[in-house]
Amino acid sequence: MKLSGVAKGLLWLIMAYIYAGLVGGRLPYFILYASIGVLAVSLVWVKVLAGVKIKATLDTNRSEVGKVIFIKLKVENTSFLPLPWVHCSMELPDAFGPENREASFGFHLKSYEKKEFQIPLECSLRGFFQWGRMTVQAGDIFGLFYSSKVIENRLNLLIRPRADFLGKSCLRCIDAREGDRVWSVRPGRHVSEFRGVRAYNPGDSLNRIHWKASLKAQRFLVKEYEQSMMNEMLIFVDLASPKHTFKGYDNSFERGLHVAASLAATAIREGLNVGMVLCSDSLLAIPPNRSKGHLSLILDFLARASRGTVPNAFTEALIKEGLYHPLGDMLILITPDLEAGLVQTLSMFTGKGYKVFVALLKLETFEDGDIDIQARDLAVSRIRHMGIQVLLVDKDTSLQILFGGVQHAAG
Repeated sequence: MKLSGVAKGLLWLIMAYIYAGLVGGRLPYFILYASIGVLAVSLVWVKVLAGVKIKATLDTNRSEVGKVIFIKLKVENTSFLPLPWVHCSMELPDAFGPENREASFGFHLKSYEKKEFQIPLECSLRGFFQWGRMTVQAGDIFGLFYSSKVIENRLNLLIRPRADFLGKSCLRCIDAREGDRVWSVRPGRHVSEFRGVRAYNPGDSLNRIHWKASLKAQRFLVKEYEQSMMNEMLIFVDLASPKHTFKGYDNSFERGLHVAASLAATAIREGLNVGMVLCSDSLLAIPPNRSKGHLSLILDFLARASRGTVPNAFTEALIKEGLYHPLGDMLILITPDLEAGLVQTLSMFTGKGYKVFVALLKLETFEDGDIDIQARDLAVSRIRHMGIQVLLVDKDTSLQILFGGVQHAAG
């Protein structure tokens, strides 16, 4: 309750008392007694706020960038006195953007009334967030006084990077060497390559019949596929490069995590074992798997990923973790910089027969991006001559289009 409101009420009573004493008569004293009654009722009424209960919860404790979550509020007036107006405000974390730093709304409550509200908020920033302090204000029916109180709620939200499905042909395109022809992919067989047709044998699936070829040959022919050797994918994410940009919500650091999440989601959905290596000040390696809950585990770690400062952490992690995996595995590198040590390491990996794909963040498209474009293009040309595919990932183009471009460029 504001002291100034009480002071104004007392000042009014003193003035009414002096006026009644000086003038006399029924009307001045009626005004005095009525004022005393109104102020007394207002002071009692405003205490009803103590009986207001508000509980805030989230409809989920996990979300991802770009999705909408709801704060659910349950409000109850435990008093027989109604509240003509109630105003609630809650400070919000950075998760919902600079324009959504506070959620506020007003309502009224009848005696013993219960109400429920939902506040929609779009997740804008990856990370783990805690908040929940709410300020509630209410006033009397005459609008003379109001009181406020703070209610503590504990809300926890883990916002993951957005994980887009990149299409069924994405993995077959990544598996191709630089300059290889990429065949069209049969649904459900993303890592199989169409090799030709053969005569139909009893027991062959009717879905594999090549109808056009069968009509020409006047006999049933079925399609033959050759299975790719890629069984596992190991994704290395460079979190320690000094070239990363961090200005704004759509910086190169967050874009790299978006690429990693999307590749992992696509590969697991298509049946591959996926591992993840986060290269920061400390190395975090998630072994390849495709079991239920594995993608959720990867996305949780990506949600909590933080910036590193250790020099050459990415190259050292690639050597330490990459060489322990079989030659048939695909190594995916997500980085903003092809520094000399990394290029030399990639030469060693290709010399040993490893398959490598590089998603290189195009820094000049990000705010405050600092890159020597000529040196970058020279490094890209060099590793492409090793047979390594390099995809330049800019700030705005959708990943579905970019990885579709891999297929187009390889064809």
